[in-house]
Amino acid sequence: MHHSFTPQADQSFTNPALAEQAGGDCITIIARSPGQAIAEFHRRGLNKDGYAICGRIVPHKFELLGDDGEIEQLFGGDHFYSATFARRPRG
Repeated sequence: MHHSFTPQADQSFTNPALAEQAGGDCITIIARSPGQAIAEFHRRGLNKDGYAICGRIVPHKFELLGDDGEIEQLFGGDHFYSATFARRPRG
């Protein structure tokens, strides 16, 4: 599956530093479209649990580096959209 895309995210809604401030309390949703990732965020009520998006939702090709140093193509090498959400610091 090859996608032609031009990511256009509203940067006012992104906060890359949020993931660092969250101390590792992050959730990444992998979906076939940006809309599916956001819909799942809302369906699960992650906003009510204090999560916010950390960056733009862009397509990724996922690879896993094994202990033997070999790369495994995940999802058959297809591109999926990745949306990372971090819990806002309390206080």
